Amino acid sequence: MNLYSNIIFDFDGTLLDTKLLDNYLNLFKQYPRFSKEHQLGRKEFLNHIGECKQYDGFDEVFDFLLNNNVNRYILTAGSKDKVVKYISHFNLKEVFNPNNVITSYSLSVFKRITKKDGNPTLFNYLLDFYGLEPSSCIAFGNELTDQYADS
Repeated sequence: MNLYSNIIFDFDGTLLDTKLLDNYLNLFKQYPRFSKEHQLGRKEFLNHIGECKQYDGFDEVFDFLLNNNVNRYILTAGSKDKVVKYISHFNLKEVFNPNNVITSYSLSVFKRITKKDGNPTLFNYLLDFYGLEPSSCIAFGNELTDQYADS
């Protein structure tokens, strides 16, 4: 059996149904980044991550990955603090190491890199950063742009 040694998950809409967070996202989007209001809205947003639902079946997937020593990574156009909160809230510290999370701000704090339109920059960054061979990886996402971004 040919088993991939590395798995890369998109976050929003793949590991966690984060649609509910959109309401809280609007609390801080209107304010300048790093302003007091922005920070308060962001905190409120993160406090509600527990209201989101993890998709069915992932407990079995995570058990399989752990039992087969598959390296696990999260690649997201979102923020790392949201992913770290998810890992903590859902007790997934054994499954996901926060050091294995690449976000849209991984390349630069000031320039957000997106996966929009199949931009492979984040995937390539992850592969280079961890020294992974593409043939050893499988990636899962929830949008068509994810399909093109990892090619």
